[in-house]
Amino acid sequence: MNPGSADLAGGTVLQRSDRVLVAHLQGESVLLDPDAGRYYALNPVGSAIWSLLERPLALATLAELVVAQFAVAPEVAWRDCVTFVEELKAHGLVELQAR
Repeated sequence: MNPGSADLAGGTVLQRSDRVLVAHLQGESVLLDPDAGRYYALNPVGSAIWSLLERPLALATLAELVVAQFAVAPEVAWRDCVTFVEELKAHGLVELQAR
């Protein structure tokens, strides 16, 4: 796997922030951060990843599940998962726990 962010490794466990509210609309999701007063629209792939993060999950496992669900190459899934998780983290929507 390619390295991503300095704080993201395959064993990094991701967990949704408890304060984020979510609504599902026709295969897409809208996340609401009431503390920040902001909402975020997720496309179907982002929505699927958000659903997978319903329970704490290692980043490597998340990428493997994306490969299985969307039939993409492992390196593409890894890169895309790291990018997406970095975005979620930047907005305080997920929390990271190093293992």
